[in-house]
Amino acid sequence: GEAHDQTFRVQCIMDDLSLHTEAEGKSRRMAEQLAAQLALEKLPEAGS
Repeated sequence: GEAHDQTFRVQCIMDDLSLHTEAEGKSRRMAEQLAAQLALEKLPEAGS
């Protein structure tokens, strides 16, 4: 049933950088890792 078809939605918020990402996954870990990856891709390059 529904308990076996869960979707997890997480947000990664970095107020200091005005950065906010959101991701969904079939597990909490998958959603967390995707949100973190999206946040990393949005971060400005180090030293720029």
